[in-house]
Amino acid sequence: MTHFTTRINWRRGLKRRWLVTLSLFYFFQLASAFAGTYLPRYLGLLGMSGTAIGLAFGLQAVARSVAMPLWSYASDRFGISVRLVQVQFLLAVPYLALPFAANGTVITALLVLSGISIGCAIPVTDVVTIRELSGQAFGRIRSVGSVGFGVSAACFAYLGLTHSHTELAKLSVWVIVGLLVLAGVSASFFPRSPASLATAGREELSKMLTNRWLVVLMPLWALHWASQVPYNMYLVYFAESRGFAAWMPGASVVVAILAEVLFLAFGSRIVERLGPLLSFVLVVGATAARWFLMAYVEDPFIVVALQLVHGLTFGGFMLSMMSVLNREVPSGVRATAQAVLYVVVFGLGGALGQFVSGRLLDTFGAVSLFETVAWLEVCLFVPTAVISLYYRRAGRHRMSVLS
Repeated sequence: MTHFTTRINWRRGLKRRWLVTLSLFYFFQLASAFAGTYLPRYLGLLGMSGTAIGLAFGLQAVARSVAMPLWSYASDRFGISVRLVQVQFLLAVPYLALPFAANGTVITALLVLSGISIGCAIPVTDVVTIRELSGQAFGRIRSVGSVGFGVSAACFAYLGLTHSHTELAKLSVWVIVGLLVLAGVSASFFPRSPASLATAGREELSKMLTNRWLVVLMPLWALHWASQVPYNMYLVYFAESRGFAAWMPGASVVVAILAEVLFLAFGSRIVERLGPLLSFVLVVGATAARWFLMAYVEDPFIVVALQLVHGLTFGGFMLSMMSVLNREVPSGVRATAQAVLYVVVFGLGGALGQFVSGRLLDTFGAVSLFETVAWLEVCLFVPTAVISLYYRRAGRHRMSVLS
């Protein structure tokens, strides 16, 4: 066997190891994320009010927003993403005590700890995945995480046939920590990765932070993400208030994830043909319709079927955002740009959604949450449509995402 052949086999083996370890990481990490949809209900069983729950998760989102730029700057500046992910899981070890915590202050502290550590793991790992396996492979690897989310949802739906919402909420906290341990073990087997030689320059950072389209769009994206909080975090409360059986939340998410995976796999052509901002206009309109129907439909089977729209309202949302970033952000600051995106959209937008949703849950109940965010989407529709028109007139929608 020649040295050249040995080298090729080594590279194939290294790529295979990346594929396996990254796939397992995303699978377990996102599977635990679905179990996390029961966590608010579990905290309610411990005596925490909706306002207190919203505050705890809101603080977690704020903590994530503060930590994310630091992690991503280190990733761009020093190229040590693999080590960073492993350090994040080491910092999160105290979070494994969550099943034993009963005090609201302690629970909030643990949630904040997770926000500044493993809550930032996926964006940093996204950078690793793109660098080691290429952007084309990123979607396929990420879809494995969506499968993990769906498998977790299917298991909870099956258990819901014979168990109550309360029993599933008590189980969820153990599932969360168990899956996070498995995700951490997967990350510990990531291969060694050399530091990146490409670092972000001040000029590139300045261009990104002053880009007029991003300055206008990120607040709109953040408000859109805030409207997702009732579905992502309070679906169990919603099912209980409607009198739906315990299988309904899991079944809803299974349908939603199937639609999401299909749209993420095949929807990029639609987004590119329409342009990222016209696509976002459609996302906002479809989301408003989805939340209004969630608020008024009382048949659980129709509500479950309605989650097919999730493919557009979430999958289309993600693809349109990434398409804008790829057009507007220099390649040298992609990780930093993604950090800013996570801070503003998922961090601040998520925190706003949590604070408001927790208060509304106490005051008006879970069903009213969906009517409220439906009206929020209606308010977003006009400014989004206007910006889309100007974006098209500027010709930005015609730019290739590879440029």
